[in-house]
Amino acid sequence: MDLRHTGTTRLAYWGVGSLLLGMLLSISIAVIVVLTTYYPIGTYLPDFGFHSEIFAILAMIGLAAVVGLCGLAFAALRRSWAPIGLAVATVIGLAAGVYPAGWVYDSMLWRGYELMSARSARLIAAIEDYEKANGRPPAELSQLVPA
Repeated sequence: MDLRHTGTTRLAYWGVGSLLLGMLLSISIAVIVVLTTYYPIGTYLPDFGFHSEIFAILAMIGLAAVVGLCGLAFAALRRSWAPIGLAVATVIGLAAGVYPAGWVYDSMLWRGYELMSARSARLIAAIEDYEKANGRPPAELSQLVPA
């Protein structure tokens, strides 16, 4: 058995795994930002006022920096270049995952708008009925409750 071939194969598996991990991390960050910002699941969280695609991208950049620093630390501890290579592969995966993460972000965002529109249809109809009956929109939502 040729040990170099086994080591090369193992390194290729680790490299591909690191790339895929980076892409998965990018998509996961986008999903978490959308869920906590635009879906009811995030209503219980404090409002940071900074949730957006920019926040997701900054989180990916921060994660890339952490991965790079961890790669350097492990390389120093193991006295090997392999952790740096894996960290670089993960950072490349994070960068490559930005496009799919953006697609997932936009898809989930528009789905959230569609759900909100469907849930708000009855409220909008009640406001329009009130406006037709009284000539003006209600000042408070409590005015929509039937007498």
